[in-house]
Amino acid sequence: MPYARRDDLRLYYEQAGRGNPPLVFVHGWCCDHSFFKPQFEYFQSSHAVTTFDLRGCGGSDRPEGGYDLPSLADDLAWLCPEIGISRPVVIGHSLGAMIAIELAARHPSLPSAVVADDPGPINPPPEIRSIYERFAVELEGPDGEAVRRAWVEEASGRQLMPSRELRSWRRCAPYL
Repeated sequence: MPYARRDDLRLYYEQAGRGNPPLVFVHGWCCDHSFFKPQFEYFQSSHAVTTFDLRGCGGSDRPEGGYDLPSLADDLAWLCPEIGISRPVVIGHSLGAMIAIELAARHPSLPSAVVADDPGPINPPPEIRSIYERFAVELEGPDGEAVRRAWVEEASGRQLMPSRELRSWRRCAPYL
């Protein structure tokens, strides 16, 4: 399994294919690198493709902190040159889309383009922010595991992804 080490943090990644522009896939909350498996497999015939596990997810290490958007974007900014990626198209879903946008804001010379699929709000209005803050408190509370599982079940019920695939996902700590 390929890993890149950033100080005390190991980030798991997979690469395949050849061709420009290189594509980097960034998964969302409660996911791992396998979220983009169909796209990874499809585009590897014409592009260099990379997918990785965010810190705390899949095969990457689970440090105590660093789960804010700037830290996650900085992990990606560090990873790209470390494993030989230059000027990629960064494709993110949900949290991954927010990370891609943050990456472009913090490191504008790194991506050649950003594709943000269903990002959460970057600067939400106060009424939306309070919903997220209450959700964060619920996640950190004594019933946090039940709250996380209910969120995943609801996503499955909305058919964002098949239930069997949800069951096969690796645990994503601290998220799950």
